[in-house]
Amino acid sequence: GDTADTGDDAVDTADLHSFDDVAAIGTALGCELEYDGIVDADREYSTCVFDGEQALIYIYTDPTFVSDIVAAGAPALAYGANWTVEVETPPVAESVASATGGAVAPTAAG
Repeated sequence: GDTADTGDDAVDTADLHSFDDVAAIGTALGCELEYDGIVDADREYSTCVFDGEQALIYIYTDPTFVSDIVAAGAPALAYGANWTVEVETPPVAESVASATGGAVAPTAAG
């Protein structure tokens, strides 16, 4: 018997907006990046202040990383096809999601 839980371990990011670089997310959020995107093997990242909260912006070279991060749960995380933005509180995560065409990750079960 199929249950309603079949999709919970996989996060579908295909329909969400993607960005080419962290600067584009900064522009979407209307926040000024504190430094140019730093690139390593797996991602590019930077930070800015959005709605008074520190926002950690990541673009991933492999979009499956997004699914893994979202599935892990986070207190306040917005995400899209190839990126995540972590902030401090869920309402600000909602604002990030609406500004970027993203979604909000389910909070980790307490």
